Amino acid sequence: MKKYLQWGFISFISFLAMGCCLIPEKVQLDPTTYDKGVENIGHGRVVALQVVDGRTRKDIGNRPSGFGPMASISLDNDPVKAVYTAVSTGLTARGFVPVDYQSHRNEPASLTLTLHELQYEQKTAIMIFSISIYSSIDASVKHNSEHYQRVYHAGQSKNYPVIPMTVIDEDNINEVLSDNINKIFFDKKLMSALAK
Repeated sequence: MKKYLQWGFISFISFLAMGCCLIPEKVQLDPTTYDKGVENIGHGRVVALQVVDGRTRKDIGNRPSGFGPMASISLDNDPVKAVYTAVSTGLTARGFVPVDYQSHRNEPASLTLTLHELQYEQKTAIMIFSISIYSSIDASVKHNSEHYQRVYHAGQSKNYPVIPMTVIDEDNINEVLSDNINKIFFDKKLMSALAK
């Protein structure tokens, strides 16, 4: 009797999971920067800021299930605006004055960020859903004749006993993207190149 109850429970959970993973998921990007106690290194330096969406695919992955990838996971807002807002906030906190690159191309200092990847991948074992999220951003600084460029990566993997809900996916995706953006601000060479 106990075995039948166990199999019935597993079947019920699998049925619910199957239903969830058939529904396309939309997540809202809202990355944040770590600005508490940061030093004013910009001292009013104007920075022409540009963010580019360089991803080859616009969805970021598929919802997991016990039968492989299912419905797509896509973004509910513009990733360019989301990243621009976060980076602009971080620059302002550090004493810079960010302005739009398109209307301030002649500024001596510019920062161009290209979001190359934002991926959500899943691997499923028996009653375990392994979620991996990965992000990469190319940062290019030009200040007069100087040029500094580097690619920054961030990622995380987590296991869940059931398919994670949209709010959990959204938090995890924003956590990875925020980590990726903060690595740019933690790069002393890049910050120094902007501040010169």
